[in-house]
Amino acid sequence: MSTNPTDGISAKRNRYERKFAVRTHASRADVEALVALHPACFSEIYQPRHVNNIYCDSLTTAGFMANLSGERDRVKARVRWYGEQFGQVSRPALELKIKRGFLGRKLVYPMSGFCCDVGFDWSQLLAAIQTSPIPEDIKIGMACLKPHLLNRYHRKYFLSADRLFRITIDSDLAYTEIAAQRNSFAHRRLDHGTVIIELKYDQSHDDVAERISGYFPFRLSRFSKYVEGILALQ
Repeated sequence: MSTNPTDGISAKRNRYERKFAVRTHASRADVEALVALHPACFSEIYQPRHVNNIYCDSLTTAGFMANLSGERDRVKARVRWYGEQFGQVSRPALELKIKRGFLGRKLVYPMSGFCCDVGFDWSQLLAAIQTSPIPEDIKIGMACLKPHLLNRYHRKYFLSADRLFRITIDSDLAYTEIAAQRNSFAHRRLDHGTVIIELKYDQSHDDVAERISGYFPFRLSRFSKYVEGILALQ
């Protein structure tokens, strides 16, 4: 079982994402049981792990407002790493998630390391971005943003027998306030009652996806961890 499904620079192909936000009435174990019994025969791939993100947005939180209002076309910038949330981060990546309704793609750029700990300063992260092999226009764009949310969750990965559909299950969500300077990370909210299922597949398989997703007894959702985190911390 591999441990690094997202190594290296990548510009992933356009793909669809269908999300189901399962709140309180089903545990992670219940959701995993449904996936295990799915007729598409999903099996676990990669090692389960904790995902950490720093979401970056404009001073006016334009990205947050676009997501909240349901705009179809938007771009989300985040710095992602795996494992421990605090301390020295050795293998972060800058991710730009470009959405067109349910269709999206992700640009991923490996970054230089930085320290995410008490006293964290946005300038540290900008310095890591500036010394990384990232296109200059993206570096300039990131310099105009600020950190607005730190989050963390546990993720498990599954792949269908025909290898056309991937499912991730996210649980144990935690949202932490992050500012541009002098962070204490004291303002934090935990959400152990929500489990997020994401069905991901290339756009060429959208005709089959309705049957795949229809097996789950949950309603499709526009759930955004960035939006949920900002609202939870207000």
